[in-house]
Amino acid sequence: MNYVVSTPTPKPKTQSLQGTNTILLGPTKSGKTTSLRTVLDVPDIKKIFAIFTEPRFDVLSRDVLDRIHWRYIPPGQADWAALRNAALQVNTMSNDALQKIQGSGRDKMNQFLDILTQCNDFVDQNGERWGDVASWGTDRLLWFDGLTGLNKMARQLAVGMKPIMSQPDWGVAMKTIQDWVEIMTTQTRCHFVLISHIERELDEIRGGSRNMVSTLGRKLAPLIPTNFSDVILSVKEGANFYWDTADVSTDVGSSNLPLASKQPASFVPLFEAWKKKGGVFEP
Repeated sequence: MNYVVSTPTPKPKTQSLQGTNTILLGPTKSGKTTSLRTVLDVPDIKKIFAIFTEPRFDVLSRDVLDRIHWRYIPPGQADWAALRNAALQVNTMSNDALQKIQGSGRDKMNQFLDILTQCNDFVDQNGERWGDVASWGTDRLLWFDGLTGLNKMARQLAVGMKPIMSQPDWGVAMKTIQDWVEIMTTQTRCHFVLISHIERELDEIRGGSRNMVSTLGRKLAPLIPTNFSDVILSVKEGANFYWDTADVSTDVGSSNLPLASKQPASFVPLFEAWKKKGGVFEP
């Protein structure tokens, strides 16, 4: 009798948890950027990387900036000649004609490409290279501050200095942001924090209006949080700063923090909860 000997199929390695994906949203000066300091209190996070697209990251002290790896990549800035040309178009053309023209200055408004280059090979403020963010482990955190600057870059990438965007223009810019968010939240293992302002948007599913992430178009705003484990509202009351995951007027929720108001404005409890769920800080 002949016996067929089969090779046992090796058991797959246990897959560790992906790093946390967090949106920290709130109005201006609600403590969003300054909360980065609390990540320094998490000893298991060995390296912190930050991309700043907005100029007010100087609210962080020099001591904080010296302890992290960061780059400032602002949106493109129009000069006087470009602004005058856009103003002249608005003054002399109909809205219909403005929507049909090609945007000017697109070759100078391509900072979104710089963001993609930085994510593909992170170069810090000292010129040191740290490789592709998709190759980083859960002992690293990438802080992106913030979505408002990215919105402007996506719009500029699509139309440059065009005064009025057509519906297809809006679709291109929105898809650009959505694709970037999906890569950052699904194709990376490191912890990821996205800073966002808020704005009031119509909730077409539940009715009424809610505070949502400030982005391009009301169709995109409710889609972005679906990629994140924690969507947290940053709140300032007088001289005190809190986090809120239960505010009924805001599109918030959390997998790693209690659903509650007036929580400490700190990442320490969030990472402690992630670790208790089986998260491992590893390269």
